[in-house]
Parts: sequence; C-alpha cells; structure tokens
Amino acid sequence: MCNRFVDASDREEWIWVQRRRFHNSDRWFNAATRGYLLRYHNKWAWCASSSVPGFGRDVGRFKKYLLALTFRGWKKNALMSPRSSDHSRSLGSFYTPDWIARAMVQRCEIRNRQEICHRIDSPPSAWRMLDPSCGDGSFVLAVLAELAATDHDRLSLIRDCVFGVDVDPIAIESLKKRVSEWVSSDDDRTDELNRVLDTNFLCGDALLGEDWLAFNEDSLNQHGRLANVASFPPAIQWASAFPSVAQEGGFDLVIGNPPYLRELNAKSVFDRIAGSSLGRKWRRARMDLWHYFLHRGLDLLKPRGTLCYIVNSYWIGSRSAIPLVERLATEATTHEIIWLGSAKIFPSVAGRHMILRATKGGDRGVPCRIVDLTHVARERLKEELCRSHISTKEEMRSLSESLSPKDVPSHASEIAFLAGLRIVSQDDLWREGRLNSTTGGASEIVRDDGSRLSQGFEVRQGIAENPPFVTNTVAKEMNDLSLAGGGVFVLTEAEVQSLTLSDHERSLLRPYYSLSSFDRFFMTETLGHSLLYLTKQTAPSLRELPHIENHLQRFRAVLERRREVRRGAIAWWHLHWPREERLFIEPRILSIQMGAIPRFVYSERPSFVGFSMHVIVHKKSLLAVSEAHVSGLTLPALSALLNSSHARVWFENHAKYRGRNLDISGTVLKQFPLPKSPRPDLGLVLDRLARDWHRQEDAGTIDLEHQLDQLVEEWYRDTRPQDDS
Repeated sequence: MCNRFVDASDREEWIWVQRRRFHNSDRWFNAATRGYLLRYHNKWAWCASSSVPGFGRDVGRFKKYLLALTFRGWKKNALMSPRSSDHSRSLGSFYTPDWIARAMVQRCEIRNRQEICHRIDSPPSAWRMLDPSCGDGSFVLAVLAELAATDHDRLSLIRDCVFGVDVDPIAIESLKKRVSEWVSSDDDRTDELNRVLDTNFLCGDALLGEDWLAFNEDSLNQHGRLANVASFPPAIQWASAFPSVAQEGGFDLVIGNPPYLRELNAKSVFDRIAGSSLGRKWRRARMDLWHYFLHRGLDLLKPRGTLCYIVNSYWIGSRSAIPLVERLATEATTHEIIWLGSAKIFPSVAGRHMILRATKGGDRGVPCRIVDLTHVARERLKEELCRSHISTKEEMRSLSESLSPKDVPSHASEIAFLAGLRIVSQDDLWREGRLNSTTGGASEIVRDDGSRLSQGFEVRQGIAENPPFVTNTVAKEMNDLSLAGGGVFVLTEAEVQSLTLSDHERSLLRPYYSLSSFDRFFMTETLGHSLLYLTKQTAPSLRELPHIENHLQRFRAVLERRREVRRGAIAWWHLHWPREERLFIEPRILSIQMGAIPRFVYSERPSFVGFSMHVIVHKKSLLAVSEAHVSGLTLPALSALLNSSHARVWFENHAKYRGRNLDISGTVLKQFPLPKSPRPDLGLVLDRLARDWHRQEDAGTIDLEHQLDQLVEEWYRDTRPQDDS
C-alpha cells in the first residue's frame, strides 16, 4: 500500500537505518525481510495519516517512533521492538519535535531572514551554528530551512554554517541522510557532499574532550579530531575537530535539546565525565547531565554568541545548579525565558520544561523577557510560541519609550507587565545563586524579594530508617515471602507485643506516623506504629536489648550492607540516619514532600516521621524565636501561610514535578520567601486559624480558604512595591 502522507523516500530511509543497525549484513537482509519492513512501515503510516490517537497526522512524531524501533530478527512476536525505552533513556535523549526546533531557531539571531542574508553575504562562512547533541537533526534542519531563504549554494551553506555532534551513531547517520536530501536529489556532487557531512557531523562525546583553549596550529596533527577512538563514544577534541571554527573564536549559535539524565540513573556516565577537564571544573552532586552541555555551549561560543536550549525547569531551585546560575549571571546576558509548564512536549517524557536564550557576555543593561505559557494547552502551544515572538530590539525600544521614569522603580526590578509577559532586569533575574523565576500574573502574591524561610527556621528531612519494613526483594532474598511488609525498625502494635520487650527496651520505642496520617492542617490522633529509635546514644550496644537483638538478627545481612555501616559510622543495628530527637519532640511543622498539592500541619505532639517528610522548627537561637513572635510568624501562622493557595502557586513555579505530583524538596522549602513587614495582628489570626482549622471546617460557618488567602495576600501586599499595589 502506498501512502501519500509519508513518501517512498521516508520508507527507504527507515529501511536503510535498520540495515545499518545490523552493520549492512546481507545474511538477514533478504527479500522477505525487506517485504516485512515495508509492510510494517506502511501500517504505521496509515495510523499517522488516519489521525489514530497517538499520532494525529504528526509526521515528525511518526518518524521518531519508527526510528526508535529496531528489527530483532525472525523470532515469534519479537520482530520489531522499541529502542527508545532503554536506549534513548540511557542516553538521556528525547528527540525534539520539529515545530519546537523551528520556533527556537526563529527566536535566535537567525530568526530575522534579512539579518541572515546581510551577515552571510560575504562570505557565508561568517556565521556558524552547532547542536552539541544533534540527534537526527531537528535543529540542524530548522536552521537550514532559514538559510534556504538566501541565494547561496546549499552545499556551501552546509559546509560553512552548520555543525553537529551526537553519541548515537544511528542518529548521526540518519541526520546525514536527511541533510543530503535537503541539498537536492539532482546535485551530482555526491563525493564532496559526503566529505562535508563526515566533516561537520561527528559521532562522539561532546563533553569529554578539550575546548578551544587547547587549539594551536599543530592540534590536528597532535590529537586528531577524536580522542580515545578505541572507547565508545570517542571524545570530541573541539579545536582539532573543527579547526576553522576554532580559528574564528567559536560558534555564533549553540542550540539544542541537551540530554536530561540524573547521576542516580547513570553513575558510569558521570564518573567518566568527572575525569575530564569539564567534569573537574563543574561537577556537583545530584546534577543533571544537561548542566554540562550548558557549560560546554558557553565555552564554544564566540563573545556575544547566542545559546538557546530547551531544558527541564527543575534546576531553578536546585542546589546542584548554583554554579550554573552563577555562570549565567556573571558571564552571559539572558534575553528570554519561556515557561512551557507541564505540556507534553516530548511524547515519552513527563515534567515541566522551559526555553532559555542567552548571549555570551553581552549588554547587562538589556532586560530579560519572561514569557509564561504554563497554562497553554499543548495543541495551542505552537500558535502561542509564534504569537509571543516579537523582535526583542523593537519590543524593548517601544517599552522604554512608553514608560516614564516614575513608572520604573529606582532598583530597576520590573519594567513592565504584559499579558503572559514580564520584563525583568538582569540584576533582578538572578538572586542568591538562583533564578528569580516568578512568572507573573494576578495570583502571584508570594514574591522572591523578601527574607527566606531558612533565615528564621530550620528545615530537616525525616528519619532514614533503611529499612522501615521488609521489602519484597528482601523477603525473596530470605526465601520467605511471608515476611514482606513486616516491620524492621517500624513496628505495629501487634509486632511490638510479639517481641515481649523489657521495660528498658520499651523505652526505646517512639511514636511513628506514616504519610497517611497527615493532610493539610491535619494529623491523626491514632498511633499506628512505633519506631525502634536505636542510635549511638540510645543503643551503644545490644547487651541489654536481647529481644530487639533477636528481632534484628534476622535482617542482619541486609543491615550490614548499608553504606553507613560499611563506612564504620554506625553499628549494624542502628537507624541509618536517625536525626536529632528534638526535631520530633519540640513544636514543629510537618510537611509531606511529594503530593498533588502542598500539605503542612503544625504539631506539638511527639511524632517521629520518615524520609518522605520534612520537619520545620525554629532555629535554636532564642533571638530567632523572639523575632518570629514579634513579626507574627509563629509556627502555626507559618503553617497556615504555607497551606495557602498563594504559596501553592509559588511552589508550582519552583518545585519539581514527578509525573503529576509536586516534589517540594528541603532546598525549595528553605528558599520560600517570607513577608517583609512585621504584622503580629495578621500572624495572630493565622495562628488561630491553623490551630482551629478542622473544628471551624466541620462547623461550616465561614469560608476558611477564602479567609486564609485574603490574610496571606494582605500580609504580602505590604511588602510589594508601591506601584504594584
């Protein structure tokens, strides 16, 4: 069946890629195999052209789906299997939809075609772009589409203007084929074209090699274009890989969708990078792989060159991103940030994304545009990206002319608010090692211009029992599945009774509450579990704890494998990280780290909690406690503030999303902005509201949520600049 939605060249390209994956082996590539692949391709082409759910006539998505499949041979029910789930995730690669690539290219220097023509008229090699994680070429093809408006020879444009690197050899081969088709099927300079493609598009690791600083006239002879060719993927030595670019001082544009990969899921990848010059300079605990790509991108740019990436937005509140933020704040000028929210940009990736556009160096007096598209549905996102695209120079000029001096605060914070648009100075964009990411809008009352929660309060994570209960894995290891779900350090009342503990052993039990015991302003009265609080101080030995020892001996092999035990920091019977006992006894706020909405509750009862919760207490300093009471911000009042819808908006803009759940880390909590002005009158009302929330809620006499939000708004409005009120 021939399908007009996807032409014959697309089918041949896919079959060609499949053949390359088997190293051109003719042993399996026979007529029957080719026939099967053709039928398979046509079946999915029909799905795409018929708007079957999942494709919706999106040819780009259709091609990405097929590229992610690999022919596995003629085994029953295993002919074609996905490559993306394991392979792409292991690389951190999720290829960019073509419409996103086009929108990003249009927002960079080359978005104005007249400017392109002017810049590359003499000669075309005066302008160069790089995608350091190019995949199958979404950004390369988008740039070439813009360059096609000029009268220059297409082969010359490829040779002089576009460059790409990727660790996936299949993606690189697919890119070369797509670019060669872009030149022209009638162009007979095949050998020259192949040489250009092999020169400009390399399979290698963009992060491992040296940047331009290593460049000298003998670089090419000394190092070659790829280092460590025996390893895969080989490291890119940038100066010798692209000597003409090195001689010009770097690229004019670095654009792309760098891989998202956390160290927890790819330790070997991060360990490999740690030995490179880039890793030695920028490695931080719990960082994301794309952080390295931003550093590498800035290194490879010319002065005043443009960097444009689409990345996840989790880094804005991350401690691991502080070096990244500091570099952007001091060595670059950020021109635009586009918040895309949780729209499904990539078919197999959940989460929140953003587009960042900056120049290396640049004019610090130029403000940044923050475009908020977080509430735009995915089907309208393409339209809104185009609609919100205004020439930055013209926009800034008109804004500057329309605002009188009295409209602009002396500290030059905000210049203007437009629908979905905020203009912010460079100085106010970056504060205290983090991005001031508030997106603006009527509901954003909590602003990043006050003191932080960490200045008056201590934020700590709950106890790491490790493990609280017997997992299925441990039960299988012990050859007794009936143990699964039973207590190790956390015990039910029935389990406590079965141990027949002595009075001394019972003195080590602490009241333990699971996640299900908490909600907004609520903590259950019923105690469901007890915790064996075994620490260096409470249980230095097991001599007087025979029943507890008998209980834990069954799990000793598992407990001895824990990191802290192997380091000699704790004994095998101790809790992994017990925390200080005072955190769970003195008055405190307890918060659930991950959930659909933020949930905080004030408690004066002793309550020990696990690793999935945070504890907020006054700092040990009596002065800190006194100042909190003078300002009106007692612990109950703070819990009310944190439970408000205004605080929820702030958390949604600063915390990470894990699927549909909001992950409010301790780092984010510490950064929560507090009201500037002391308001003991408002604090007293919020204090009473938090203590009596459920009693008043049951009475149903007042609208508690409305009252709470009004009080919080009034308190924060006092801290807002006069012209915002």
